[in-house]
Order: sequence, then C-alpha cells, then structure tokens
Amino acid sequence: MALRSPNSFADFRGYLQGGNEPAVSNLFNVIISVPQVLQNSANRMSYRQIAEANQYLASEVTVPSRNLMVSEVKDIGAQRRYATGQSISEITISFLVTKDQALRDYFENWINRAASDSENRVAFYEQSICDIYIQKWEKGSPLIIKDSLNESTRTNQATAVYQLFGAYPFNISTQTLNNEQTQLMKMDVQFYYERYRFDQVNTLHTKMGGKDIIIDRSSAIGASKFLNKQVNSLANSILGSVAEQADVADFGI
Repeated sequence: MALRSPNSFADFRGYLQGGNEPAVSNLFNVIISVPQVLQNSANRMSYRQIAEANQYLASEVTVPSRNLMVSEVKDIGAQRRYATGQSISEITISFLVTKDQALRDYFENWINRAASDSENRVAFYEQSICDIYIQKWEKGSPLIIKDSLNESTRTNQATAVYQLFGAYPFNISTQTLNNEQTQLMKMDVQFYYERYRFDQVNTLHTKMGGKDIIIDRSSAIGASKFLNKQVNSLANSILGSVAEQADVADFGI
C-alpha cells in the first residue's frame, strides 16, 4: 500500500470530512447538582431555576487539567524519572449576572452554609459537596425531530463529558462597578474537587456518514418508534446518556 503524501490538501480535506471535523469551543452545557446544605434550606431559587441558571448563564468554563507527578533517581548513567501520583487543577466557571443577582446569592449562601462567617462552626464535608457535569456538544447529530407543523430540527450531540466528584466553591470573584462604558457583569466561581473522569462518547455517531434517524412526534407511528428499545437507546446515546458514561464515572470509586 502506497503512503499518502503528507502535503496533500485533498487528503487533508478528505480526512476532515470523514468524521474528524475540528471541535468548536462554544457548545457546552454545565450541570451543578444541589449540595445537601442547600436542599432543605429556604432558597430563593427553585431547583429548576438553579438548573436553568447554570445552563444558560455559564458563559465560560475552564475544564480541569491533569498532571503526572514524578520523582527522580540516578544510580549510574542517565537520570530517570518515574511516576509518583497525579495532581489536578481547580476549575473556574464564569457566569453572566442577572439584575436580581440571584446566582450570586446562591453561591454566597452555599459558602456561608459550608463555613459561616458569624460563628465558629462548619458543615459536614459530605453535606457541602456535589457533582458537576460539563458536557461538550457538537453540531449535527443523526437524530432529527419532526413536530406537528412538519418542521424538523436536527439535534446536537454530546461528544465528551467531564464529571467532577466532591466539588464545592471556594472563591467568588470580585465584581467591578464603574461609570465607564456599559458592559455585561460577570462572576467567576472557582471550585475544588476530589477527582474527575473524562469520557469520550458517541464516537460512532459522529462518523455515521449521513444515516439519519427521524422521529415524528406528530404521529402515533413515530411515537411508537421512539419508544422502541433500539431507537430509544440510540437517541439516548446521541444525547449523551449512555451506559458507558456511568461506567467510566464509577471507575476508581
């Protein structure tokens, strides 16, 4: 078999069109579960409002890094380095701030309940932490939804998921108020966490080559097909809810 030319633009274009399109940075979703210290409190936001705020107001996310820690040894000859452990970085999520300052109040309440600034008491660690999911999406899944108006929508698909275990906020950034040019207010929240798992999902569906699945919500036939186990399983995998994710997330616990 002859080797391809490394300088062939046609081969490069064919490689990208074969399901290896570059990922974009502006399609993601953030899910932050509610910690126990806030579940039984009189929150000003309902669980649904909290979920919607995390999803719609998270404007920028710094995904975690993973670093291999090493040590050195030199007996005779060249020095060698060997692995001793891992270290992970904290993450930062930047939120748009609404006029009611509800999300700022939510994180302020979270920190105050974890460690109050008015008394020498702190909450139990297990009650102050939660899990965070960062879903990476890409345009154009093979799943097409048709509604009663015969309008069709091609859904996005999840291609990667970061799951952070034992996360809690440790810093809410400052916010500058001034009389300069009007700008949108943002709030950076930094989180510590115990560990994270990265899961690559839907690699099969990104390379299906135009094989679409159409779900017609307006017809009973379409609804029955949607409830079919095989189609439902494929639809769930396209949306990022596959068993493999849970298996990866549970690894090492």
